[in-house]
Amino acid sequence: MVNNKKKEANGSNGETRITNIIYKQVTLIVAIVAVVFSLITWVMAPRQAQELEIALIQKDIKTILNNDLVHMEVILNEIKEDVDSHDEQLRSIDIKLAEVLTLLKNNY
Repeated sequence: MVNNKKKEANGSNGETRITNIIYKQVTLIVAIVAVVFSLITWVMAPRQAQELEIALIQKDIKTILNNDLVHMEVILNEIKEDVDSHDEQLRSIDIKLAEVLTLLKNNY
């Protein structure tokens, strides 16, 4: 009987030691995975933030360029309208000047 109790005690004690070792190993592996994941996240987070900022800046630049392009087109159209208006005025002045010269020639 005493030997059976010792065997049972040794058996459960051995299982407890194995369970403790496995528990410690699993805990160590989980801790290592957590540290590695944390380091990767810590290293990658600034890069992802920079990529997001770069994308936003590129979008802003495209918006600014499009706005500038539209603004330039408006200005060019206004200039063209002014030039057309001045051309009309010059034609009118040329016609009037021709009439005045014709009148002057006829009178002298």
